[in-house]
Amino acid sequence: MRTHHIPLILALIAIVPLLATSGKACADNYMRSEGESYYSASLEGDTAHDRWNQQDKLEPLPCTARNWKLTQNYEYGLSYYNTFFGSLEYVNRKCGIYDASGIGNLTFGIRRRIDIYRNGRSWEAEAIIPTGYSTTAKTTIGSGLYGLRLGLFGAFGENSLSNGDIISPLEMGANIYIWEGAASEQFAGYIKTNFLATNLSHFYATVEGDYALIDRSKNLNTTINSVSNYGYDRLNARLGFSSKISLNWRIAIEGTNVLRGRNTNDSNSIKLVVSRNFLD
Repeated sequence: MRTHHIPLILALIAIVPLLATSGKACADNYMRSEGESYYSASLEGDTAHDRWNQQDKLEPLPCTARNWKLTQNYEYGLSYYNTFFGSLEYVNRKCGIYDASGIGNLTFGIRRRIDIYRNGRSWEAEAIIPTGYSTTAKTTIGSGLYGLRLGLFGAFGENSLSNGDIISPLEMGANIYIWEGAASEQFAGYIKTNFLATNLSHFYATVEGDYALIDRSKNLNTTINSVSNYGYDRLNARLGFSSKISLNWRIAIEGTNVLRGRNTNDSNSIKLVVSRNFLD
């Protein structure tokens, strides 16, 4: 198969499952009902002219970094207490003469309830598989290491939209990433707030951070335009808008800016997400 056909094929794969019958939509990290599926396809692009170095100082990149990523996510309600989820990425990274495209990380995991009497409070365990990774390219795809993510999430309060969807005024979560070999374990956390805009839409704002937990100096990433999954610190601000565009479809658009970092690009990104729930 010719490699330049891969993005088109993945885009078609992303669209076809969205044509199934829809059920009730829920927020991120919510449990799915038994037999309920959730699918989303997101396309994200980012650019960067500078990079935060190992001393938390901005320095210019030797070229303008331009990246895009197509991510497909799928969730399925195995039972009242268990939801399966997985994701797969297709990534393109380019900076000057350095250019790399391919399948990024494959992830899959399980989500379980913390509170059996209400939704929106859960914990997760996820495996990370570095498919399509090159150890020799100057611009790399994916993490390059097998990993495990453990997460804990909570949604507080409920606002109902006219179509029955529920959003929470406050959401928060924390994750620990454990990597094979000598890579630094990573902490990631976020706080998110949602504001009703109309009966079918809402705005949201998120502050999210990543922090390398151990031996932070040994994971200095010297490759050009490589976005590492470990050994870096980063603080992001994210703003978005989400709306139901028909009975069965939801669309969201969001922008993200890196406020401060260490060993990571000073990037700005925009992402488009299309999602849908459906039942067996």
